[in-house]
Amino acid sequence: MYQSKLEIEKKMRQAKYALKQLTRYEGRIFVNEGRDPQTGSYPFITDLSSFLTQTRSILQYAYHEAQDRKLTHLYEEFVGDKPIIGCFKDLRDSDIHSYLPRTQQTIFMTSPIRKFDPTTGIGVGETVTLLVESLDDLDNPKGRNSDARIATIITKRINPDANRVQRWVEEGRADLVLAVEEGKPLYEAFEHDGKNDVFLLCRTYLACVEEFCAYGMRVGFIT
Repeated sequence: MYQSKLEIEKKMRQAKYALKQLTRYEGRIFVNEGRDPQTGSYPFITDLSSFLTQTRSILQYAYHEAQDRKLTHLYEEFVGDKPIIGCFKDLRDSDIHSYLPRTQQTIFMTSPIRKFDPTTGIGVGETVTLLVESLDDLDNPKGRNSDARIATIITKRINPDANRVQRWVEEGRADLVLAVEEGKPLYEAFEHDGKNDVFLLCRTYLACVEEFCAYGMRVGFIT
């Protein structure tokens, strides 16, 4: 009978390493959207794909053993109660079978007004700085973006069905309806529970997978 615990422990170490690689990008802006000049690839997406694969394998190994032990009902009970697992499964399936995820960054900066001319209505704010780095700086940051809050989100391509298109018609979203009619690609933000910061979501997901492993060992489908 298949026993998954040792293999899951190996995958968990790989998942944690993949997350560590991902967090190198947190709070940072890179030139050319972080594209590698030699290959044209996006290393962040490569590291994200690794994280998605390692974490999904943990669940697959556990499912294999749960099937052998006739405990899939316990497996499915836990997974069904944790929507974040389904969200990441969908993202991983899209990455593997259909479309690569994409990234989008939003930069929030504030500059207190220091001078104001009531005649012209022109205000002059405090100087703020945004650090933009090269990929060569990835493992050796030049500093921190202390003046900015940088949100990184993942967008995934969608293929809207007829029901969604009809809803857009009813909501007056002519731009989206036209895009569908013209065959243009459409993307939506990857989010869970109202949150879309990719680093927060990945940490939350990994914590959930660790909880899943503890549960599996306790009820007997991870041995």
